[in-house]
Amino acid sequence: MASVGAACGLNIKDLGFIYFDAHDDLDSPDMNENGYFDAMGLYAAWRELENLDQHRMTSIWGETERKVDFTAELKKHLESGSYSPALVHLDLDVLDESYGKVNDYPSPGGMFEEELVACMGLVPQKATPKSLTVCSFDPNAGDGDKIAGIAIRAVVAFVKSLVEADTLSTSSKP
Repeated sequence: MASVGAACGLNIKDLGFIYFDAHDDLDSPDMNENGYFDAMGLYAAWRELENLDQHRMTSIWGETERKVDFTAELKKHLESGSYSPALVHLDLDVLDESYGKVNDYPSPGGMFEEELVACMGLVPQKATPKSLTVCSFDPNAGDGDKIAGIAIRAVVAFVKSLVEADTLSTSSKP
């Protein structure tokens, strides 16, 4: 839901979304089984669109039966069309549940740390991010310090990549 506020504040027409999340957040009230309001965030916005089919939405889903190469899949998607300018949304529950408890909504088949760091570094190389929202993390859920460390490494990779892509300057001069 934080990304909805960020998108409104950016006020950019045709804003692309690069959305890292273990859940698609497209639940409708009749599909939502646990009452978790955040799972309906995208649905609430998208249901107002008359021609949803015209809007391109692709997903890279993790699997428990086989290992998904998230970095290669993301690169393929980002190279297939323009996502710029983009809002980047990172729910930390995208991490594989083997890292411990991120929140109360675990994701088997999720991303490993090195994949998340690589993907966050890839985004500014293939798109022009205008914001980054990091959410869905409950540090009291069980493995807060471990998950926070992974999140910091992912955000640092994202910022370093912004600098390398000349999207963000290290100088304070105008």
